[in-house]
Amino acid sequence: MDSKYKNLDQIKNDVLSQQHKEPFKSKLIEFSEDNEESYFLYKWYEDSGEAAECKIPNTGETVNYLCTEAICEFSTRKIKDANNEILPKKDRLNVQKTEVIFAQKNNQVFAILMTFDNYELKRIKKLIRMSNIEPLPSEYQIVPSIFTWLFYKYITEKEMIDNNISIEGINGFTGNVLTDENRFSGDSGNTPDLIITKAFLANNYDITSIKVDLNVDSGCLTSFYINQTNTDNELRIMALKNSTRL
Repeated sequence: MDSKYKNLDQIKNDVLSQQHKEPFKSKLIEFSEDNEESYFLYKWYEDSGEAAECKIPNTGETVNYLCTEAICEFSTRKIKDANNEILPKKDRLNVQKTEVIFAQKNNQVFAILMTFDNYELKRIKKLIRMSNIEPLPSEYQIVPSIFTWLFYKYITEKEMIDNNISIEGINGFTGNVLTDENRFSGDSGNTPDLIITKAFLANNYDITSIKVDLNVDSGCLTSFYINQTNTDNELRIMALKNSTRL
């Protein structure tokens, strides 16, 4: 979140009091703030509850967090009746409900959400307002050198990332090869053994995501993609099917 937000009280008083009216895209209905038929409403759940506290293992650091829900209306595919007339809003309405966590670490606040739908992400960004979102601090940004570092840790059998997380396996990646003439995309399904992997690493081509199994000291094994995103104000982690929730 923007650096003007230092704590969760500011989020409750400012961000969670906001609504967004998304115009219904039709030439037959002109958008008006006073006409509910002309827009879809994005809002927050009215009672977001109180903030809670979580201690980060092995660090002594504390994160405060607030769980709430974004409720966003959007259109069904069918918007006209048999006479080609626009249906009433109640008959062309979908409602999306998404849990959003606002987390405060020191004087920084982050918005965290889980979704499989890019449109859902866009709606929640509009509800938060893009002017309230700023670039991630550098320590949270993902760049190709981090992926290369993970490969290096794995192939040199120095799998420990920190005191309680280790790399159990690296199973695939996607990346881009840039030449003077063309741009190519490549991917690997069994990373350490493939020639394309060695070519990417040797030529320092950009790797844009990596599929990795992490082992946590609790005995939890989690598989997911870590992705480089097109913008610098978000970090996306794509969990794979059968990943453990922990």
